[in-house]
Amino acid sequence: MSSRSDILNRLRQPSNRKIAGQLPEWQDKDLFSDYPDSKDDLLNLFDTQLKKLSGSLYPVMGFEHAAKKLNDLLQEIDPKECRAHESPLINELKLHNQEISKYLTYIDRESISSEDFAQFTVGITGADCLISRTGSVLIHTTTAGGRRLSVLPPTHIVIAEEKQLFPSIEDALQELVQVKNNWSYATLITGPSRTSDIEKQLVLGAHGPKHLIVILIKN
Repeated sequence: MSSRSDILNRLRQPSNRKIAGQLPEWQDKDLFSDYPDSKDDLLNLFDTQLKKLSGSLYPVMGFEHAAKKLNDLLQEIDPKECRAHESPLINELKLHNQEISKYLTYIDRESISSEDFAQFTVGITGADCLISRTGSVLIHTTTAGGRRLSVLPPTHIVIAEEKQLFPSIEDALQELVQVKNNWSYATLITGPSRTSDIEKQLVLGAHGPKHLIVILIKN
């Protein structure tokens, strides 16, 4: 038997040897000094981080106030083409304020080209997790119905609840693993789209929404 064959045979055999010096399983709370100390800190930290990213947060108490805030925002933006993915939260807001329906159209059962998506001025989605430490919004495909509505319109409005706040990405992913429905990938949104490739000048909305707005329904 050649040396090559001998090496290949040994590689094919299962190894019972323990690997020396295995890396420790660090957790986010062990690594980051700004990891929230308690659940009471989650909302304030998310607000601070989102504002640093040029995003906007509107904490409201209950569905009625959330519906009014959404209607006020839509009136201010005056969107000619506002679309949303259907969700229990958005349905609840529409029940509390009928004016929302005149702005908002569900697209879940429509076949729409990317070119048509680019003509929409506002996209409204739910969220799966809000990550306090980074000010990020995490959405998977079942909630968002695909990425296009959260990526192509220049304004992205997220409707979420306070119970969806998590300290870090690690905590959010652990929660997402428990979701049993059939989702294929998740999108992590950290502020409006931005670039500084040209002369180091920061430009918002270069590769996606220029405005990210989160309406957070407090418990």
